[in-house]
This record gives sequence, C-alpha cells and structure tokens, in this order.
Amino acid sequence: MAGNRLPVEVITHIMRFLSVSDRKEACLVNKIWYEAYSDPVIQRDIVVTFHSHSTYCKEPLSGLRRRQTPNLVLNEIDDSNKSKDMILMSCQYLSENLQSLSLKGCEVSVGTFMTFINQCCTLVSLDLSCCNNLFMTGTLLQNAEEREKLQKVLENVRYLNLSGIRFLSDVTFNRMVEVCCNIESLSLASSRITFNSDPYKRNTAHGPSASLLTFENIMKFIEDNSNKINALDFSRTSINDEALLTVASTKGLKLQRLVLHTCRELGSEGVVDLCKTQKDLEHLDLAECFEVGNQGAGAIMRNLSLLKFLRLEKCRYVTDEAVKGLHQLHNLVHLDLSACHQVTSKGLIRGICEKPLTLLTHLNLNCCSYVNDSFVLEACRALPQLVHLDLGSL
Repeated sequence: MAGNRLPVEVITHIMRFLSVSDRKEACLVNKIWYEAYSDPVIQRDIVVTFHSHSTYCKEPLSGLRRRQTPNLVLNEIDDSNKSKDMILMSCQYLSENLQSLSLKGCEVSVGTFMTFINQCCTLVSLDLSCCNNLFMTGTLLQNAEEREKLQKVLENVRYLNLSGIRFLSDVTFNRMVEVCCNIESLSLASSRITFNSDPYKRNTAHGPSASLLTFENIMKFIEDNSNKINALDFSRTSINDEALLTVASTKGLKLQRLVLHTCRELGSEGVVDLCKTQKDLEHLDLAECFEVGNQGAGAIMRNLSLLKFLRLEKCRYVTDEAVKGLHQLHNLVHLDLSACHQVTSKGLIRGICEKPLTLLTHLNLNCCSYVNDSFVLEACRALPQLVHLDLGSL
C-alpha cells in the first residue's frame, strides 16, 4: 500500500485533521497507522481510570508512558495489598508525565499516599475529594521536613479539590495548602465548614483547630493568596450572605469562577454584594439556591458583563422581571434556567431574542412550563449558534 511508504510523522499529521471516530477506524489499517495514531501529538488528554475491581498488567501501563499529559483516576481504591501494587505500578509508569491525579473516594493510607505523591513532580491538578481515610487520623503531613520536600514536588499544582472530606480540619487544611503553595482553584464542596454568626469577627487566639474546619481559617488562606486564586467552590455548605460578602470583598481577589450549588442559606443580598465586587466572574453556579430571586438575578445581569456560564436552576423566585435583562450578558455561552417555574416565553424573548445573545450555544429550560412555541420560533431565528436546547419536563 502507498500508505506504508509514508513516514509515520506524515500519517500523524494527517490524523490531526480527522475526527476521533475516523482516527479509530484509520488506526486499524496496519501497524504503521496504529503507531501514528498512538503518537503523543494525537493522544494528548488520555485519562487512565482504575476502579476497586480493576485488573491491571505491566505492558499496557508501560505503553502509556509515551503520552504527553496522562490523567490518572483511582476511583474508590481501598488499601489492600492488591490496591497498593496497582498504585505503585501506576506511579512507576505514569508519574513522570502525570498532570492530573484523582483519588476520589480512595481509602489509601498516609504511607501509600506519600510514597505515590512524592514522585508526581508534574502535577497540575490534585483531587482528594472524599478521601476520609487519609485525613481521619490527622497525621497527614505532620512532619515539617516532609512538607518542605513535598512543596517542591507539588509546586505546579494549580487545582486542589478537598470536597466532601468529613475529617478535614484547620490543621490538615493548612498543611495541604502549604505544600500546594500555588493554588489558583480550590474546591471545598460538601465540607463541614463552621461559620460563626459574625464572619467578620476572627477568633484565632487559640490557633488553628485540629478538629474543625473554620471559615476564619479558610479566609486567612484566601486573603494571603488573593493575588493567585481565581476559582472557588463552596457548594453544599452553609455559607450565608455575610460570609459570601466577606469572601467577595477580599482585597486583591479577582474570581473568574464561583460555584455555590445548593447553598440553602444564601439569598439575593449576598449575590448583590458579590456582583458589586467580583465583576471579572465568567462562571457562576447558583443552582438550587432557593432564596435567590429577582434582586440577585438582576444584579448579575447589570454587573457581570464578562459572564460566560450562568446556572440558576431551581431558583424559584426568579421571574421575567429579571430574565428580561439577560441581553446585558453579551458573552453568555451557557445558560441554565431549568425549573424556574415563573419564567415565561415573553420574558425570554425580551431577554434573549430581541437583542440576541449571539454567542449562546447551550440553553436549559427544563420544567419551565410557561415556555411555549412563540419562544422556540424566535430562538430559531435569533440564536444561530445554539446547539443545545432543553425543553423537557423531567
């Protein structure tokens, strides 16, 4: 075949212009085409996932070493000998180029974790969500020399996920952010954060707590790193309007992404304060913040002109009064108003279609029972970039 006489590099270049499905078909032609398909230029975002029941062997793992940016997910792995072997073998073959590591729900011991993590010098993203076993004893990173060594290893980590850890305390939190000293994005979703009745009043006389994760301690970290942090996730916590104002008004903090999914204590007042101070936001998730209404939604429309992603799912007090101002969000790409039961076609036409949001590609209106054909017809005319429209009822 003529294709056999082409250099592998040329075939690889050709494959860059093919869709993923076409590449998969092309790699079956012969060994040379498969080699071209396996080139790191093509295989950039490989995700390797091991579950607690996974089987593994040496050869496939060694082959993955050629990938430029492998991402490793160890999902709900226990601390058995078999699991330790899996982790250590993964470390041996993947740690050299590993950029993203997820240990979500793993029950690994401190010793196993330290053995593995010390070899991951290229990590950019670290996910330790729901790793309760790792934090339960409070001994993680208690040695100052270990922290100093690990700080050099994890100096490139920009994204840290500490969501859903029941045993996370001020002490263990401080150790983690000390070794991950260049964090830009921090997730504390579902964390058991203790919010004082007065979030402005600091009570640090007794130092960081070894048993509680306090809002005061988190705020100290945010204030000290305000010039680096651009993304926060406080979903499913008890953050309230006063606490949100404290975060939003932090000197030097310029958030681009903020996730507050299912923050039931949050109301419109906090959202208004947020919009006055954090005008660089591009991603805002307020889904299931039931008390956020027109006042908060209106502040979003007036102040957050750079917003690209907005989620107001189940914000039951949002009506057409706020929705008609959507045209002010010129950069909006993704909008979720699902289960906003008071939103109607009239409000959507005024907000989205009369002055079209020409960049909008995703629109979710699931369970919006007052949206009818009149809006659909206007949307088809005014929103040429729309590729996803959800009008379901589930």
